[in-house]
Amino acid sequence: MANAFRTSQRRRNCGALLAILLLAPQPPMLFMGEAYAAPQPFQFFCDYHGELGAAVSSGRRNEFARFAAFRDEHARASIPDPNALQTYLNSQLQWEDRERRPHSDWLEYTRILIEPRKAHVTPLIDKLRTGAASYGISGSLLTVRWPVNDGTHLLLLANMQERTARPDPLGARVLYCTNASPEADMQPWEVRLLQS
Repeated sequence: MANAFRTSQRRRNCGALLAILLLAPQPPMLFMGEAYAAPQPFQFFCDYHGELGAAVSSGRRNEFARFAAFRDEHARASIPDPNALQTYLNSQLQWEDRERRPHSDWLEYTRILIEPRKAHVTPLIDKLRTGAASYGISGSLLTVRWPVNDGTHLLLLANMQERTARPDPLGARVLYCTNASPEADMQPWEVRLLQS
């Protein structure tokens, strides 16, 4: 994992989650700007007018009434109006963000993760046994298994904690690891892709 992702707990956590998303066989659903951690919020926006526009604006704010932070009507008034031009503009990506840190680091990390996906995961997708995947959680160690038709398994291990974890001996070959030097113990927020 790039050094930039070891600088804060939030980045380590998000880096591990991105690795899980990109190394799992299902199609990774990256939302706009997610590949480089775009700072722009994606606010719900539309372009309705008249009664429909008023109903959507009011309905959007009323949706949030069930959340403690927005129970007060004045607090709900701070929710961006879906029909306001500014709400639309706030959601626009600024492509130049990709060139600046930390966004350029996130984009590079995304590109790094796509390589083992292309090399090891994509070729197996049509060979996985449909509906046979399983997972287990032991403490904060996540293990996901996808059986392959040839009797092997594609495995993903993720240590989702701030201390090292020791996975059960798997006898599996490490295909990719977010830690450059995988050891017996998994480092905090380390993700491994294996095949057994």
